[in-house]
Amino acid sequence: LVEPPTCPKPTDFAASNVTTTTATLSWTETGTATNWVLQYGTDSNFGTYTEKTSGFSTNGNNISIGITNLTGDTQYYARVKSVKGSDESEWATCDFTTLPTCPAPTGLSATKTGTTITLNWTAGVAGQDAWDIRYKKSTDSEYTFIHLENQATTSYTITGLSPVTTYSVNVRAWCDKVDQSKY
Repeated sequence: LVEPPTCPKPTDFAASNVTTTTATLSWTETGTATNWVLQYGTDSNFGTYTEKTSGFSTNGNNISIGITNLTGDTQYYARVKSVKGSDESEWATCDFTTLPTCPAPTGLSATKTGTTITLNWTAGVAGQDAWDIRYKKSTDSEYTFIHLENQATTSYTITGLSPVTTYSVNVRAWCDKVDQSKY
């Protein structure tokens, strides 16, 4: 006869409301525990982590906690276990990635005519006005780079290209001198 665990593992463990520096972690308590241990960090093996044992919000069996001081554009790993007296459940786990501090442009389109490519894109956030464009022939290993400063328009025409040639083109945003989006 197998005894049910006296302190079952939390279910539905997930992250929500994730921003560049914050997230809400929530789960369902499937037993009668009223205490939990939450650990989170960037090491999937939990060699280093931040631990919380208080500050949880409860609404029936739905438990949550807001975590802060996270780093943007970073994958985090979290685990939680229920604690009732000296009994502890197994860990429930989830992972999430914080939003980038400098969102990349979206909707990049390119129109090639003869020896030019006209690019159009949408800024990742309002106010972005500096861009890096990189391009290369599909057979080349090195990119050519163009930096555009103080350009609120989100289009650019690259000239002097070879006709009937395939190119790889990417755009990234500059949010400030040290923070650029991914290409």
